Amino acid sequence: MKIKASIIKKQDNARRPDNKELVSAYSLVVRLPSGELREVVTVNCYMGRSASASVIHAVLWVRCKDGEWTSGSGSAGGYGYHKESAAIASAISSAGIELKDMDRTDRPDQRFDLGGTGHSYYPQVFEAIVRAAGYRGRTLLVSH
Repeated sequence: MKIKASIIKKQDNARRPDNKELVSAYSLVVRLPSGELREVVTVNCYMGRSASASVIHAVLWVRCKDGEWTSGSGSAGGYGYHKESAAIASAISSAGIELKDMDRTDRPDQRFDLGGTGHSYYPQVFEAIVRAAGYRGRTLLVSH
């Protein structure tokens, strides 16, 4: 699937949730023409400690090539779907970023919703965000 990201309006909406523990983190690193590595996309996901915790919070930061940042926060709760991807989708939207499914020839402006899809689309989505931020080098997705 070909996904295209557009930064519609840079935002400063990243808010780390209080009293939550980090449960997953992702970084997309790009190799600059100088050979330097730069972390462009950073995503942290948090959840409460309680045995009944069912809400995942996501925080996204994007370092644009022009030196500016855009960031967002999101959350997802409930049961029966992949909450982490839904929380990340919410954070992407909160950061002023729009995703489109470019494989839809019948509707090329069809929005792509990462929410609930699972980990499988993370590489394409984060890569699309890196391209929207102005970078063109090779990338590496790190899960830590």
